[in-house]
Amino acid sequence: MILPNKTIKASESSLFKATKILPFIENNMSPLELYNITNKYLIDIPDFIQALDVLFVLGKIKLDSDNEVITIA
Repeated sequence: MILPNKTIKASESSLFKATKILPFIENNMSPLELYNITNKYLIDIPDFIQALDVLFVLGKIKLDSDNEVITIA
């Protein structure tokens, strides 16, 4: 997880990118659908995955692995 510090700007942190993704999450949305909507805010897929990890750890989203969708916690 990339957190802001002296060398990493807040806008480059996973936490900041997670805040950009969160408003676009709808119930039962696949990760690919979410990436296609939010890719203009993120540089690449690893940043997207790290941002999803942050949201998952904070308890903001859940992953339904049976249906392969993200749901709001």
